[in-house]
This record gives sequence, C-alpha cells and structure tokens, in this order.
Amino acid sequence: FGGGEFLLGMARRHPECRFVGVERFAEGHRGLVKNVLRLGLTNVLSAVGDAHVVVEVCFADGSLESVTLNFSDPWPKARHASRRLFTEEFLGLAARKLRPGGRLHLATDDGAYAEQAIEELAKLPLLSSTHPGLRWMDSSPCPLRTRYEEKWIREGRPLHYLVYERR
Repeated sequence: FGGGEFLLGMARRHPECRFVGVERFAEGHRGLVKNVLRLGLTNVLSAVGDAHVVVEVCFADGSLESVTLNFSDPWPKARHASRRLFTEEFLGLAARKLRPGGRLHLATDDGAYAEQAIEELAKLPLLSSTHPGLRWMDSSPCPLRTRYEEKWIREGRPLHYLVYERR
C-alpha cells in the first residue's frame, strides 16, 4: 500500500467496510498504523509480509469483496520476477479469494506490466473483464488516487487500469 493514502481514503469514505493493506516493507506499515490511529479509523488492518503468503493464509476462498493492486512494483529485472504480483499464480489466488461478483482492480504506469497482466488474466476462467473490447482503461474507475498516480498524471505518463470480475 506504499504510503497508504489510497487505503486511508477508502476507509474514510466507507466506514461500513473493512480494509486490509499488505505491505512488504515495515516502514510503510508503521506509517499506516500511525495514520490509522491519528484518524481514529477502526476499519483498517495492515499486515507486513509477502502478499502471496498473507492472502493465502489470512482469507478464505470467496470471502473478499475486492482486491486492489495499485501501481505495484513491476520488478522489471528477470532476477526479480518472483516478486511480481501480476502473475498467473497471484492473480489466480486473488480470484479464488473473491466472492462471486467480487472485483479485482489493477493499475500500473508500466505498459509492459499491463500487457503481462492481460496475458495472465486471460488464463484465469474465474475472471472476466468489466471492460470488454478495451485492453485497459486510460482513466481510473475509482474516485481516489495515489500520490504517485497524481504525479504521473501531472507528468502526462500513460496509465493503465484493469478491472476484472469473479464469475
């Protein structure tokens, strides 16, 4: 969840929903916890660790309303490929954890990573695109933005948004 601004914004907008953030790095987790306490939010949990492990262990199949992967690191070097989230393995795991009708939201500023996501998502019969006919959307379907997303929009960088629904 990086700096956590998106997660905190969603939690403030939807106090009736529970939000869980997973961050690989402890510093991001500490910052989020401070802000959750400062804002008095009671609907946010965060976990430090590998998203593959946290999602597999902490959530029952069919239990999640949505999974959002906002601008996760594309790890472009081949030796870092195992850290990527836009893989058939992780996307399939996320699909299993979604309830029928639940949504998987992906956003990236990396065109090659968006292409990889589309290829991997095509292998998953549990998911279907909510935007058939488009490879991706050029603007976010979500009213909130991350700080990097705001920066990249100002810079004119192309952004790629994908939304898939659990069948």
